[in-house]
Amino acid sequence: MGDRFTYELEQNRLIEIKRYRANKREVEEQKRNAIIFILEGEAKIRLNSHPLQTIGIGEFFFVPRGFIIEWCTLDRLQLLIIHPESLADIAGIIKIEKQNDAPFRCVTDNPEDRNSVEKLISLKANKHIHSYASILTEYIEDGLNESRLFNIKINEFLFLLSTQYSQEEIKAFFHAIVSPDVFFAEFIKQNYSRYKTVKELAGAMHMTQGQLSVKFKNVFGISPYQWIIGQKIKRIRREISENKKTNKEIAHNNGFSNPQQFYDFCRIHIGATPSQIRKEDINRQRDL
Repeated sequence: MGDRFTYELEQNRLIEIKRYRANKREVEEQKRNAIIFILEGEAKIRLNSHPLQTIGIGEFFFVPRGFIIEWCTLDRLQLLIIHPESLADIAGIIKIEKQNDAPFRCVTDNPEDRNSVEKLISLKANKHIHSYASILTEYIEDGLNESRLFNIKINEFLFLLSTQYSQEEIKAFFHAIVSPDVFFAEFIKQNYSRYKTVKELAGAMHMTQGQLSVKFKNVFGISPYQWIIGQKIKRIRREISENKKTNKEIAHNNGFSNPQQFYDFCRIHIGATPSQIRKEDINRQRDL
């Protein structure tokens, strides 16, 4: 085993464990946004050029992609790290009241701005977060490393964070990335269904379609078309599973001009016809 890792990881795993030996110094660039839990030990940590801060067991903190993090371990250190896939996931738990809300601002080259952003803000884990971290550690150590499971667990963490901590604590926790990108993500999530095409959506935001695509990729990690199709799939599956509407009603509610378009969409993007999806859901509920 090396000095740094005793748990070998796939390069892009969504949730991982890291272990560091005592009295070691490590400096690394954060390749992805990371929420880091201290499961064991204590360390002095520095983000970019900010002064060292002591963080210990039971605390967790956020490090944005591209930041340099320096670890000076005081004890044997064990970390649990989760990687939210996009800013939009984080934006969903932050309540935006107005665009001049003080915590929501662009980071500039002003030294005072940079210092305030680089400062590491940690939260104390309550019993629910402790339980969450313990279960994830067991999953990893037992070899349950499915990305589908980890996506669910990341959403679970964001839900716990939104219900167990105040908005002030959440905004402080994510203050390094709370920027106009958050407003962009929230506008898209709240308004995308009002527009028939990506071009119309771009026009509503006073952007060209190309500008929207670039911005969308940076914030959501995928193209506008892919994201909107994904949202439509989720909505259709939910409406079919509820079994309260006919296929014709679901087709109309989701903007299809005729039942054949709805049928083709389900077959191409979901891999089953509406009737097959409904039957699968009924059988699944019967087996529960």
